[in-house]
Amino acid sequence: MYVFTVAEYAALGGSKESPAPYPMTHIWAYDFGAQSPKYQVATSTYWPVNMEPIVVNSNGTVARLVAPDTIESYTTTNGSSSLDTIAFLTGSSAKPTPTTMQRQSSGKLLLVRAGLGRATLVDPTSNFTPSWEITFERPKYYNAGIPTKGVLSVDGSKFYVLGSQSVGGIAAFDVSTGQMVEAASDGTHFSGLALNQSGQLIAYSPDSQAVSLYNPQLAYLGKEVIDIYVSEFY
Repeated sequence: MYVFTVAEYAALGGSKESPAPYPMTHIWAYDFGAQSPKYQVATSTYWPVNMEPIVVNSNGTVARLVAPDTIESYTTTNGSSSLDTIAFLTGSSAKPTPTTMQRQSSGKLLLVRAGLGRATLVDPTSNFTPSWEITFERPKYYNAGIPTKGVLSVDGSKFYVLGSQSVGGIAAFDVSTGQMVEAASDGTHFSGLALNQSGQLIAYSPDSQAVSLYNPQLAYLGKEVIDIYVSEFY
């Protein structure tokens, strides 16, 4: 088990005249059943934050998305780390544009920065080399609501993402060409997407507080008004 910790600054004492030293973030690694950590080391100056994506890669390294275009990786042996920049996701905008990171069954990582309209699939076992890069129009809820704005099809051949601010709905891209191949919209703007085990898409609209269902070809299958605000799919 891996745990990231940082001391509460207010608990460090200090005063206006003599401020406490800047608290460092640490990573602790425990073998299951052990009472003491396997190792405990200071990490970089990037602090852990809520909703910060962290995954364990197929090669055993722990990857933490510490900035919209930066991944910090830790070894399982002693916690030594390295930083890698995903150049395709570098960019700025007037409002915050977070990136999501999802580990796929292939072991590769799907990174989506909806605020910039960019998505890429990278291989953590090969210096985060991109398998593909796709650009799309920024959706309405690019920085609000459910964090996940894009997902891969079960076979990995299509990338689904929320539709543009002007159209809404859902769009599908062929990852081999980067071109949009399907789209579906009745004007509804969704705040997040998920994929169920059968490959169907689940989309949530905060405006109508309804969950809609689409098949892999983006044919509309129906919706259910749930009258609650959804902040995440699990």
